[in-house]
Amino acid sequence: MGLNQDMTKRWFVSLGLMSGTSADGMDAALIRSDGEDAVETLSTAFVPYPDDFRKRLLFCAHHHTSNDAVREDFSHWSQMACESILRQSHIRPDLIASHGHTLDHRPDLGWTLQMDDPVALARHFGVPVVSDFRQKDMQNGGQGAPLVPIYHRVRGRGHPKPLAIVNIGGVSNITLLDDQDGMVAFDAGPGNALMDDVLQNTVGARYDHGGALALSGTLHRDLAETLLADPFFLKRGPKSLDRNHFAQRAGILQGLSLNDRLATLAYVTAVAIARGIQQHQPHCQECLLVGGGRKNKAIVEALSQALSCPVRDGDTAGFDSDFMEAEAFAYLGIRSFLGLPYSFPETTGVSVPTCGGVLYLPPCFFHSIPR
Repeated sequence: MGLNQDMTKRWFVSLGLMSGTSADGMDAALIRSDGEDAVETLSTAFVPYPDDFRKRLLFCAHHHTSNDAVREDFSHWSQMACESILRQSHIRPDLIASHGHTLDHRPDLGWTLQMDDPVALARHFGVPVVSDFRQKDMQNGGQGAPLVPIYHRVRGRGHPKPLAIVNIGGVSNITLLDDQDGMVAFDAGPGNALMDDVLQNTVGARYDHGGALALSGTLHRDLAETLLADPFFLKRGPKSLDRNHFAQRAGILQGLSLNDRLATLAYVTAVAIARGIQQHQPHCQECLLVGGGRKNKAIVEALSQALSCPVRDGDTAGFDSDFMEAEAFAYLGIRSFLGLPYSFPETTGVSVPTCGGVLYLPPCFFHSIPR
């Protein structure tokens, strides 16, 4: 969506950083927006994590803990992603919005933990940094996730409604938009995380390229339905979950071949999404997919069979589907800076529309204050 230059509004250039739960690397997106109805993507970049760092980051996520060495390396990769964007665009941002990497998410306990170093980013680049996006929402009774629906609403304008925008990352989440500008959102269930972990632990691969291994496997429907009987799926949204919520339960697939395990997990991911959409919006006109999981043909085929509406790659609808979350947090950074809400009772279960995020100012800001 291009910008309609309303001179009564202030426009910001924001650099968004997102390290998804798949832990494949750092996504960065530079946008220009008023924080409300208009947004323009200026540049995007992806910085992959080296295998050694990815393993250490996933270790921290699996054990819900952090350490200074991993945190320092994470700060390095955050800075590398920013520098990649700046080299490409030659545009200095007004602010950086850094989500960090989620290590633990326990909405039932009001607890979430992200690895991040906003102070180092502010000091290194000399611009304000917005981080800690989830805490305020959880303090006000919300799930702390998903936070991107308000951005999905902006991007979804002009598309037939009711519309589902589904992000398939380590976890899958759904935003449902109606023709009255209303939105409902929730985590649907596992995304790529379980399949990625199976591959990492068996053959050392990061992911099933295109879903080829899953497509060659055999679905074990009885085991899939056992996983889909988890109490999480019985809850209505808003709801959210941790990346590793299903890790132990997926142990029931241990005796299957690698390809059969992947086929069964791909089916679970797809059917969880389909049932979530059908439960909340049975008359959906279209389903648009974003995130890395949209490239897994086993997931997409199963989802297309389970839904009565068309299922399309978000790229065909004009989205940059690989960078939707990084763009979203760049947008949320602007909203946070302006004091505008970005989580809502219908999206996270928060008690009132809430503006979260913590602003970290660079040392040069304080040096410029007259004394």
